[in-house]
Amino acid sequence: MATNTNTNPHTLNGGMDLSLYRHVGEFYRGQSSEVADAFSGEHRLLQDMGVDFEYNVSFHANGGCAHCGAYFSYGSVFSHPEHGFVALGHACTQRWLEVDSSIALRQAKAKKRGQAAAKQAKIAAEFQATVDADPELADAANVEHYIITDIMNKGRRYGSISEKQRALVIKIATEAREAEAAKADEPPAAEVPDTDERITVRGKVLNTKWVYSQFGSTEKMLVEVTTDAGVYRLWGTIPSAIAEADRGDMVEFTATITRSHDDGSFGFFKRPTKPAILEPAAA
Repeated sequence: MATNTNTNPHTLNGGMDLSLYRHVGEFYRGQSSEVADAFSGEHRLLQDMGVDFEYNVSFHANGGCAHCGAYFSYGSVFSHPEHGFVALGHACTQRWLEVDSSIALRQAKAKKRGQAAAKQAKIAAEFQATVDADPELADAANVEHYIITDIMNKGRRYGSISEKQRALVIKIATEAREAEAAKADEPPAAEVPDTDERITVRGKVLNTKWVYSQFGSTEKMLVEVTTDAGVYRLWGTIPSAIAEADRGDMVEFTATITRSHDDGSFGFFKRPTKPAILEPAAA
């Protein structure tokens, strides 16, 4: 940081010529990290213009405003044809260099942003303390789910969530973990046989669905077939002989099957014959 140790040229008594000072930008050097963050854009602009507060900016000998010597948090950098970059506090900038309108407005906005950020950080911290004191909620909040993320973000923003929102977070987290555990217990996927021959299919009906088209309505079923290599699933029309087939029933039929181009463990069956319900679903 450059300093003035002799007669201060930046005072009126020292010959200060106000017309020679060209405004460069603003900066903040106070204690608030939030306000410092709000000024980060201004600081980057100063750096881009070659301003280095440690080496080429003149302050008062005591480290304060180059004009009056007072310590300041909000300041402005000016360039001088003889003295290079000069730092003045906000008060002197307004009083002597008459650039109050733009600088004051930008500094006020930056200060306001910093104060808002500090307030928001406090609200978020208080909400987090509330969450930490609620082990069930804190545990559920760690589950990745877009609804949980949305609710917790609103809590950080506004400082609290409702009892209904808390219950929903816990419910979704519980269901998500149960689904993950069930998925981990599922057998691996197997490839649908790639053959032109008709084969015997034996599996469990996962669900049924009526499909409607211009040619009429057809009831379809999704059948899961278990093999030594894993499971694959087939979709097709329910044979009329087992029209009563429903979810959970073990069925058997002979059909032509085709593997899906998008998923090797999924396929379609056509022209089923010799259908039978081997074992009805448990009541």
